Amino acid sequence: MLTYDGMRLRVGATTDDELQQIIGEGGRRGAIYAGLKSLRDRYAHFIRTKYPNIPRRVSGYNLNYLLPENGF
Repeated sequence: MLTYDGMRLRVGATTDDELQQIIGEGGRRGAIYAGLKSLRDRYAHFIRTKYPNIPRRVSGYNLNYLLPENGF
């Protein structure tokens, strides 16, 4: 992943324990993961029930992959 200011991160499936560890480490990476977790926790119901099945993922909005059942 490349942020708007040029920070590069490798991302992929993340267990709950790994997620908590990353957030606990703090810093910019921890803040990004904490923000994504917050979005997931706040909108999980809507993502599960209203988010469309998008076969081509060119938009970058893969919100359904933040859900625990999809590996965060």
